Amino acid sequence: PWDAMPTAAMATTRTRSRIAAAHVFTPPTVVSRCQWRPQAGRVAIHEFIGVYHADGGLRGEVRYVVGHLLGRTECALCDITHSPIRRKKQWDGFVADLGVPFRLLHLNEMPPDVASAVSRVGSPLVLARTESGLQVLLSPRELARLDGSVDAFAAALATASAAITL
Repeated sequence: PWDAMPTAAMATTRTRSRIAAAHVFTPPTVVSRCQWRPQAGRVAIHEFIGVYHADGGLRGEVRYVVGHLLGRTECALCDITHSPIRRKKQWDGFVADLGVPFRLLHLNEMPPDVASAVSRVGSPLVLARTESGLQVLLSPRELARLDGSVDAFAAALATASAAITL
């Protein structure tokens, strides 16, 4: 019921229903709380972080949707995580089975360490948080090559993660 929901949740729900076609309309997402156990000589990944090439919030979402429809704005990570209407069920299943938190952020939601990585590499990108800090796993160019495929993303993430060593 509406009266049981906090005000922010009500506003988000109302906004989502008004802009159902918003391509990247999701808050930062964290799905699970365990660590990816490394093999001997590998680094433990505590968290994956994906950064969209778009701002969050109503204004950012509308700007992205309009730019995308006009062919002026692209976000390969958005294409991987979302269909034209909502987040892909295949993405949700992949992240739920991953065993490591996977946080999705917009450009205006980044903590300083993530913002620093984005300023060096660009967006969209995927990072791994390890004990030694953030490591870039998938660059904008690598994400673009995946052509919106969750399966191709899963394979690329596994390959990039396996390459992180002590």
